[in-house]
Amino acid sequence: MPHAEQVFVNDRPVLKWLDIVAMTFMAALFVWLFAREYAVRMFDPVTDVAIIVLLWLLGCAACVRLYGKPRVRLVIHNGEVVIHERWIGLSRVERFPQKWLARPVCAEEKDWEGDPYFRCSIVTPSGRTISFSEHRQQSIVDAARARLQAANS
Repeated sequence: MPHAEQVFVNDRPVLKWLDIVAMTFMAALFVWLFAREYAVRMFDPVTDVAIIVLLWLLGCAACVRLYGKPRVRLVIHNGEVVIHERWIGLSRVERFPQKWLARPVCAEEKDWEGDPYFRCSIVTPSGRTISFSEHRQQSIVDAARARLQAANS
């Protein structure tokens, strides 16, 4: 008798995508205000341009880092594992037999404010690390790990 389908979804990267969109909008607004009110001229023009370029370079680096984390959907059904990773404008699917599913590993990290942040990941047969659960509350991540271990036994 086939087992019920088990689905694990990690939507936390979507929140980060929305955050970086808001930050990019605010940076664009700042540049527009800075250009519009240029009469203030707190610094010489070269320094003003350097500040704007530096802000945009930092913003682009943040975009690359935060947009680089995919939304993950891991499905276990009928002895097969299917991992869907989605970025903005890009997706990847990996399939493999359930018996090749590695034990999940949970780790405590620190977020950018220094607060604890928990992530539970697996390593796929291709060697990629997939975070299928992440949250600020350890109990939520531990529950996802226990559910994945139960589905794999």
